[in-house]
Amino acid sequence: MYIRMKHKYSLIVRNNNIAIYDADKDNICYRMKLSDIRVIELLERLRMPLYLNDETEQDTTLIKGLLSKYLSDYFEEVDRDSYLNECIRNNKINRFHDLYKNGYDLNGQALMALVRKVLYMNRFVFIGFEQLPEYYGVYHYKIQTDEEVIEFNSNDIYIINIAKVSWTWMKKFEKLSLRSGAIRLYVRENNRYLQIGPTLNDHDFGCLFCDRRLENLYVETELFDELSPIGSALLEMELIKICRCMIEATIEDITISNGKFFVLDKYTMEAKQEDKIIDVNCKLCGGIDDEL
Repeated sequence: MYIRMKHKYSLIVRNNNIAIYDADKDNICYRMKLSDIRVIELLERLRMPLYLNDETEQDTTLIKGLLSKYLSDYFEEVDRDSYLNECIRNNKINRFHDLYKNGYDLNGQALMALVRKVLYMNRFVFIGFEQLPEYYGVYHYKIQTDEEVIEFNSNDIYIINIAKVSWTWMKKFEKLSLRSGAIRLYVRENNRYLQIGPTLNDHDFGCLFCDRRLENLYVETELFDELSPIGSALLEMELIKICRCMIEATIEDITISNGKFFVLDKYTMEAKQEDKIIDVNCKLCGGIDDEL
């Protein structure tokens, strides 16, 4: 029997207090206070998916009793594949916490609940990509291979491969993004350079075309249609960090792309970050150029 918490919920255990956070409603939907240390330990373990056949008979009985009496609305029985996928998701959440916990104004379990919320609520729309590495499977995502019409959703985050879209399309996309308040991240790579960023959030940092340097930056050779393994890996590490709720919870900027662009010289392995320039007179994000 495989058990996991439903994706919209997160279990938070602190001292003798048990709470369940509902990502849809953005509040604590259930509280319980316990004094039995053994029960608290078992509830701590329910933060991870469990295979009850691996548990002792006594622990299995206690867990089933807790689920039946108090927590049936928040947990579900799943098949083996769903259990294994949930283990991968939880490992991703734990690794993110271990690596970035000092950058957020949240305690450990609250930060993990926030990351779990991102994986549940946010969809990543990859524009100009043909395929993604298997480890991107922890995310809810859509691949858009060409310049299709974009249907903006408040929980969507857009990642654009500059090599596969035209500048005319990007101008139209930026205009629509500014109107909808979208988060978008631009990437490109050639034989020598990898550029990740800028990430633009609504009107923060202006628009892509405020900074004319970005049109001709590091384009001595033809751009790759797909990112290299190192490009895909660095991009994946940025995805959770640029979500709006994660940015709001930071005590320091731990992104490599938010309002800036990161450039890696793959020949020397030297990397640098440059802040994106904001042009207060930009016709695009200033709302002046109605023809775009």
